[in-house]
Amino acid sequence: DDQIFNVGISRVQLEQDSGKTIYDDKRGHSLVDLNRAGSALIEIVFDPDVRSAAQAGAVVSAIQDILKYIGTCTGKMEEGALRCDLNISIAPIDVPNKSNNLITDIH
Repeated sequence: DDQIFNVGISRVQLEQDSGKTIYDDKRGHSLVDLNRAGSALIEIVFDPDVRSAAQAGAVVSAIQDILKYIGTCTGKMEEGALRCDLNISIAPIDVPNKSNNLITDIH
C-alpha cells in the first residue's frame, strides 16, 4: 500500500561516535573498535507516530533518500553509513506514560 502518513520529529542533535565493543567468541573477551571514534553523527528522534513495520521501513527509506540527496552520507546501512535504533512500545496506544523496549542496531 502507498499510504501517506505523518511522522513528527522530536529533535535532531549532533553527536560524536564513541566507537564500538565487539565480543570475540574465540578468545572469550571483548575488543574495542575505535576506528570511527570522533566521527560526526546526526541523531534524529521521531515522535511515536509509526504504527507498523511497513511504515518504519518507509521512514528509514525516506531518510536515506533525503541524506543522499543533500550529500550528507551515502545512506548505505551495510557500510555503517546509516544506523537505525528502534524503540517499541508494548503498551496500548491510549495508555499515558508508556514504557518502551529498546531494540538497537537494526540493519
